[in-house]
Amino acid sequence: MQFQQKFNLNRNPRSDPKEITHDSAFTFPKLSPLRCRILIRQRMTLDQIDRLLAEWRAKLEATAQNLVDLRSSPTYLQLASRSDLTGATLARVEPMLASMVSLFDCYDRLQACLAQAEDARKAVPRVFVSQEKIDEVVCHLTARPTLEMLHKLTKELADAKQVVLSIDSAWKQANSQLDAVERDGKGLESRIAAARQLILNDPLGAQAETDALSQLVARKLSLREEISKAAQTIKNIEAIRAQASRSYAEASRKIQSNALREPCPPQTLSALDQWLKALSARLDEGAWDAVAIGLEHWRQSAERCLQSEMDAVEANQKPVLLRRELRGRLDALKAKAVAKGKSEDAQLSQLGKQARDMLQGDRTSIDQAEQIVRDFEKRLTLLLCS
Repeated sequence: MQFQQKFNLNRNPRSDPKEITHDSAFTFPKLSPLRCRILIRQRMTLDQIDRLLAEWRAKLEATAQNLVDLRSSPTYLQLASRSDLTGATLARVEPMLASMVSLFDCYDRLQACLAQAEDARKAVPRVFVSQEKIDEVVCHLTARPTLEMLHKLTKELADAKQVVLSIDSAWKQANSQLDAVERDGKGLESRIAAARQLILNDPLGAQAETDALSQLVARKLSLREEISKAAQTIKNIEAIRAQASRSYAEASRKIQSNALREPCPPQTLSALDQWLKALSARLDEGAWDAVAIGLEHWRQSAERCLQSEMDAVEANQKPVLLRRELRGRLDALKAKAVAKGKSEDAQLSQLGKQARDMLQGDRTSIDQAEQIVRDFEKRLTLLLCS
């Protein structure tokens, strides 16, 4: 059977219920915006409720374990029992310890919310599910105060844990840093002892002092390395001085010249060595600023001494090498004269003999020898052109 139900939008069935028939009119009740949102909102199922409860239970169990772990950690126990903390450490520890009381209070209140939600869930049967009872369970866990309390607990617990970890790390790092300082910190004993006490009472505030001590020791090691390099410089000067002595001895036998240079006296090297040993002793005493200035002056003196020895070697070798070169030029010119048939020239022979005697004898006047070889070359050139 087909039938058509008619609706009259101008009639209200509530005001006249008897008139509702198959042919009578019917109107829907007007819905408020809030009720519309409830109707279109996706309702949670029992399985989703159970999963939400399990998630909350896991969160609170993890939080409880973190609270217990934090309160039982050796660093926390030490901080909680100490009354002599100072400075930056005290400024962070005091609020952290105070927050632990509120953290346990938040945890207890969240546990109560979860217990209420679980009790409400037990009241919801699997069949003939009441949506209002489901909403009651959800309300316990998703109310803004509850979520804000959970956020506060999570954040403040993380902050407290960070405080404990940072202080524990500062204690370990500062003590390890100071151990390294103590190994090479001769002359810093009083500052090291004071830093030990500061680390005990204020590990966070002790970082600046331990860094300063580490920098001082690093500077000391750097100065020690510079002193080692300076000792090697003395050995280099000694080697160059030995070369200058040999070159001076050879040049003195072969060359007559006022330009020859003697090496520096042994007292110069001895003074440099004693000066360096004094600087090393002052370094062990902790006078690092004075040592740094002294090393700079020492380097300048050593560089002047080294340069003087190198100049002496050059000044002594140069005329000897020139004498050797002149002998080679003379031999080449004589060979050329023989080859061209000009070797019997009297003047040329006389010049050649003078040059040979001068270049093969001792105490050669290098300027005179060079002039005679030049005259020999000019005479030979004139003969070849005639």
